[in-house]
Amino acid sequence: MASSMEMPIFLAAYSILNFKKISSNLKGYISFAVIFLIFAAPIFTDTFWGPGNVRGKDLIISNFSAESLESIKREQYYSDLNSVSPQLSRIFSNKVTFTVQQFINNYVSYLSPSFWFTEGGREITYSVFPGNGLLYLFMLPLVVYGLYALIRINHPAKKIILIWLFIGIIPAALTKDGYRPNRVGSLLGLWEIVAALGFWELLKLIPSKFKKISIILTSFIVTVSVISYLNLYFFTSPIKYPESLLYGYRELVTKIEKLSPQYSRVIIDRGSQSQVFIAFYTKMDPSFYQDFSKEWWPVIEKKNLLFLDMINEYELGKFTFKSFDPSSDLIPGNLVVIKTEKYNPNFALNVLDRVDYPDDTPAFYILSYVKK
Repeated sequence: MASSMEMPIFLAAYSILNFKKISSNLKGYISFAVIFLIFAAPIFTDTFWGPGNVRGKDLIISNFSAESLESIKREQYYSDLNSVSPQLSRIFSNKVTFTVQQFINNYVSYLSPSFWFTEGGREITYSVFPGNGLLYLFMLPLVVYGLYALIRINHPAKKIILIWLFIGIIPAALTKDGYRPNRVGSLLGLWEIVAALGFWELLKLIPSKFKKISIILTSFIVTVSVISYLNLYFFTSPIKYPESLLYGYRELVTKIEKLSPQYSRVIIDRGSQSQVFIAFYTKMDPSFYQDFSKEWWPVIEKKNLLFLDMINEYELGKFTFKSFDPSSDLIPGNLVVIKTEKYNPNFALNVLDRVDYPDDTPAFYILSYVKK
């Protein structure tokens, strides 16, 4: 949604700043606008008003949570201004001031060097690991000098890059929380361009006799940084953060495929959108998946829910996704999958198999009915 919101804002800002240039070739720009709208209108319609906006409506900054409303009420009630006049207190503590303050805090958080280079929001599910930013640390001096060089140079691309930077943050800042890496995808590629400019300009300052060694040293730093991250991504992170990375579904589905022919129904404890992993690893026919998924959306709309896994129970072929209930689920004919937090020693006799994390701690248990 962020990128869909950014584009019209970006084009509007660019048009204002380049009004003279556009007005000199108005016919050409109108043709571009018409063609652009023909292709963009369906996307924008779905993003802002259609089903694609469900997540957006939940996250928008003006959708106040109960905690936010309670915070506003507390500020109004306990403010010294309230003893003078309740109306006066409400001038400084209300939904508008709360929204503006939240927007400013969010916006500034996305300009923080720590967000980009050392912390990155700690969204492990998006492979942003603690102690690692969204960009390599070696890029920091290049970005800083690149911004300095960008301000100094007189180039047509200067306006585009600066508009891109300051406009691209707005959609992310309009959501409830800041410091979220998955919401600034609109800046994808921007910092790399700025860093490349910084590197090029710095290279000009280096005497010719030192340029070769500088390039070798830079190549070495880049290579080490990339290898270090690849090691973290492929080898270290599954050991340190397996649950956040939803580790174990591939092995789980393999085990389920071997066992499921003996059962009429497979029940998977609700959560983590497990149906996606089932469909992917079983190489399910998309048309078969869609035959069932088209039944899910009417239920979401009827119950005014936001997400699929908020439905108490939904099906995909012989797979049923629901909150695990031992009394109704552990019955003959059912194969049951639960996460380790739902397991208790009373199920010991019901365990057919389990899937472990790399450190040998259990991730999933596969259960079936056992007559006692």
